[in-house]
Amino acid sequence: MKHKTIGPFLLILIASLFFFKKVWAQGNNIPSSLIFKIMLAESSFNPKAIGPAGERGLFQLSKETWDWLTPKIYGKVLNFDLAFDPQINKKVGIYYLNWIKEQLGIHYMPALLVASYNYGIGRIKSLGYKLPSSAYNHPNLIYRQIFRMGA
Repeated sequence: MKHKTIGPFLLILIASLFFFKKVWAQGNNIPSSLIFKIMLAESSFNPKAIGPAGERGLFQLSKETWDWLTPKIYGKVLNFDLAFDPQINKKVGIYYLNWIKEQLGIHYMPALLVASYNYGIGRIKSLGYKLPSSAYNHPNLIYRQIFRMGA
């Protein structure tokens, strides 16, 4: 009987699941599976990823978001080059997701959290806490599935 080798994607998946157990010990309240999907959709787990508008790291954080959130977490604005550090980027990204969840309040559901992350919380509020029609045809397959499932 031949044995198949484990592909690099599966190894990343396994390593990420171990990471999420550690994150939850730190008091996070966003489902680990959702954070996993967001990092996969945003950067394919590449901590050195750079987006088309200059977003950086695992969560593809913009400089504006970085400069707004890092003082809340670290007491000062961190150099944007540190967005490539996976531990710092995850901390800032998860902090941001928790902030969005708090802003959604009673309207929270995973699909709205992801939509707020992508389209902005202001836009989601202006739509009466509904998904933009464009969400159902989002170019990213992972996000499209989340929006269509509403979960």
